[in-house]
Amino acid sequence: MIVNYALIRAINHDKTIKSVSLSIIFNVISLGYFKYCNFFIFNIEKAFDMHLANIEVIAPLAISFYTFQQISLSVSIYRKNISDIPFIDYCCYILFFPKLISGPITNYEIITSQLNSRSLYLGKYFAPAVFIFSIGVFKKVVLASYFGVIADQGYANVSSLSIIDSWVTSLSYSMQLYFDFSGYTDMAIGSAMLFGVILPVNFNSPYLASDLQDFWRRWHITLSTWLRNFVYIPLGGNRKGSLRTYVNLFLTFLIGGFWHGAGWNFLVWGALHGAGLVIHRLWSQMGLKMPSIIGWFVTFNFVNVTWIFFRTDNIPDAALILKKMFLFSGNIQGSLLFNQPFADAFFYAKSLSGPYMLVACLAAIAICLNPFNSNLIISMTKNDKAGVKWNIVTPALCAFGLCLSVYVSLGGAAPGSFIYFNF
Repeated sequence: MIVNYALIRAINHDKTIKSVSLSIIFNVISLGYFKYCNFFIFNIEKAFDMHLANIEVIAPLAISFYTFQQISLSVSIYRKNISDIPFIDYCCYILFFPKLISGPITNYEIITSQLNSRSLYLGKYFAPAVFIFSIGVFKKVVLASYFGVIADQGYANVSSLSIIDSWVTSLSYSMQLYFDFSGYTDMAIGSAMLFGVILPVNFNSPYLASDLQDFWRRWHITLSTWLRNFVYIPLGGNRKGSLRTYVNLFLTFLIGGFWHGAGWNFLVWGALHGAGLVIHRLWSQMGLKMPSIIGWFVTFNFVNVTWIFFRTDNIPDAALILKKMFLFSGNIQGSLLFNQPFADAFFYAKSLSGPYMLVACLAAIAICLNPFNSNLIISMTKNDKAGVKWNIVTPALCAFGLCLSVYVSLGGAAPGSFIYFNF
């Protein structure tokens, strides 16, 4: 942090391309060393049939998110969007704990302007903050944990999966990832509101998207915005002809995939989304359209299939699951789903048997298909439209969500760490 602060002071002093480039290079090299060093060593060994010693690296917590925020701050200063930055404001921006580990990725102005201008009376934020935080806890502890045990059992038994198992496994991970990450985001937003800071929304019912471009306007919104502002547009955006636009789109998502993790599977995932967005743009430019329900079906299944590369440790396992899903391998009958230990996972190892499993499934469907998410709550808070409704509705809903979360945890289904903590 000290080095980065010295670099941004230098940028603020002379505002030259040399100083901002130095800051970007320093942060990219730091990220590359801590996150990708052994990935490159392993692949060099494979390519040249040689042995290199691995480097024992302990990556700083949240380095991926930290790096992106450092780069955005450096570029913003260079573009003269920000003038003088006191060290205490800089520390508050980088270390503001609700968004430190897994975002949302924020701009400097969003955090510091609210911290510096907030009122000592934060009463109007308390009820919606607790409400959003409770939704996040429910998503993580009940829903993400439920789908997580199913997904984990499926991915641990890839060679034994049938076509039904493969689809259940892939869909379960799609649900787990959404509820895990959006649950963390809701908890971060709720925590920040208790300090009088409203963080940007990171999810907007992404599984309702009717096309892939719409999906990326709804999923991990702050990452999509960052990639657009600091990768896609600097590459040329759509200003240099159609072919260059397609290349820029593809490269942007290839970089976005690699940012998530040091593995070929993440590169494949990013490449698939980049290619999908290129195809969508070509489709749109030809004036072709499809009914919204078909667009939703195609988009959701594309996203679901590509998540397989996001979840597996290697590409051969991902390819095997895809073969089984589309009947190129495996069988339909004799499903592992109805045998141990997969059945224990499906029925949540006793903690969500019977009606509780039904409640979890119905809640998952309702949250995925409900367009009125935390966006509405935040907008009501900003516009002071919540009024007395918070005093009536919030305590009951918060109590129900938190009690059910505690019950599930005590029942033996303790939630694991957040998935995006690994990135």
